[in-house]
Amino acid sequence: MAIETGRVLRQLPPGYRFRPTDKELVGYFMKHKAHDRSVPGLENFRDIDTMEFYSKPPKSLVTFSNGEREWYFFIHEESNNMRQATADRVIASEEGFWRSNKEEERVYDANRNEIAVKNFMTYFSGRPSKPRKTHWTMEEYRLLVGSESTDPEQSVQQGRCVLCRLKRGKDFETSF
Repeated sequence: MAIETGRVLRQLPPGYRFRPTDKELVGYFMKHKAHDRSVPGLENFRDIDTMEFYSKPPKSLVTFSNGEREWYFFIHEESNNMRQATADRVIASEEGFWRSNKEEERVYDANRNEIAVKNFMTYFSGRPSKPRKTHWTMEEYRLLVGSESTDPEQSVQQGRCVLCRLKRGKDFETSF
């Protein structure tokens, strides 16, 4: 099942799009999701577990409509199955893999407190020995434990839920 943001977008006037900033993604959506709080806008995110997300190429995870090129996921990971940020993440079907392509960045709240880590990844088709870069990229966000943006009365386990912004670029004409 793929994300269907068209329903939400049809309720907005032309020109409006769901394009949250890093601070909004982490400080609002991810924070509320980590504490299991329902807030407006969470319908733009798809909940998915690690095994399902990494068993398919990116085009199989999304629905193409309204010219959208960004999709949002909450990927739920088990603590004993945590992935290294720099490791290649091979798709179960071996059609391709995700590779980290930049150093991690820190995400800060309005008070300049570190609240999350952001990792950049690119999807390659083929095997790691003969990679072919595609137009798919992903930004992966992980909350930092003990950040001042989290509710001190509740515990948030770092990395248990990862927020991902999946992007389809315009530069490639391949179907990947």
